Amino acid sequence: SISRGTTTAGTLVGNHTHDSADLMHDITETAKTLDTIAKDDQMLFLTNNIDGVKQRCLDAYQVAKTAGDVLVESVKEVTGQTMELAFVTPEEAAQGFTTSTFSFNLPGVESSKINSTLAQKFVDLLTEDDRFKPCVSFGQDNRTVYATVPATSTQGAISEEDKNKQEIGGVQLTRLSFPPTLDEKDIHDLLKSAVISLYANAK
Repeated sequence: SISRGTTTAGTLVGNHTHDSADLMHDITETAKTLDTIAKDDQMLFLTNNIDGVKQRCLDAYQVAKTAGDVLVESVKEVTGQTMELAFVTPEEAAQGFTTSTFSFNLPGVESSKINSTLAQKFVDLLTEDDRFKPCVSFGQDNRTVYATVPATSTQGAISEEDKNKQEIGGVQLTRLSFPPTLDEKDIHDLLKSAVISLYANAK
């Protein structure tokens, strides 16, 4: 992304309508009042980070896609079940809509008690290695994979109704977000190892 983990300036572009002009005026006045107009260093970060942003986004998508394939294959080998990823389709990616993030519900086991903590235990296993970080973050460029269970994340409240919608078979949703560069083999090995450990202890 453009931020690459730093606080950058941003921009809003309005269209030609009077409503848009009025809205832009109100936004500008509010930003002045709250002192949220971009500072010189934030403008510098923005201009520096714009260079190569499209390629970084494509690279991060490819890293996420490959890792997702490895994860799905590992889950299939260990559980015998096919796990779906909430991710862009190849057709969408071909049209330029790419993302470095995907979500999934791990296959459950017979115990509903184990299922209720399965997603968090998976994140805990991954984040034993410092190349995974247990929080929500998108667009970072620091060779770190971000792993979270949205239902239990402290970053943003999720209603019980939405938690129930995200749950499949008693297992909460897990989300992984990838950077454009990392040691893919190591990350793939860590994903495989976490899947094996998770289900070996979920009996």
